Amino acid sequence: DALLAAGADVNAPVEMMPGFPTTFLIIAAGNGHLDVVKALVKNKATIDKPDSFNATALMAAAAQGSPEVVEFLLANGANPKLKDKDGKDALASAKESGNADVVKLIQSKMK
Repeated sequence: DALLAAGADVNAPVEMMPGFPTTFLIIAAGNGHLDVVKALVKNKATIDKPDSFNATALMAAAAQGSPEVVEFLLANGANPKLKDKDGKDALASAKESGNADVVKLIQSKMK
């Protein structure tokens, strides 16, 4: 919060692996950190900004099996129909995680 309040760029690219930029939001969502996700969204993080593989924060949260983060992202406009470079969407990521609650949440938004 302090960095964001001081003007840090909430959408700045981050390279966790050299040559493969991602976003702070994708990292937080993929680790199930709901408080960080909320802070980033509150400070205008672009919900559907893709990483270098065209994956989004929703896909990362779905893959992690985090229903709270998935629900929050969907409630704040995340698009469950976007696809990564392999053609997978958030529902495919959710099914791979094996979390039935996450699968149901995403299915309800894809109708």
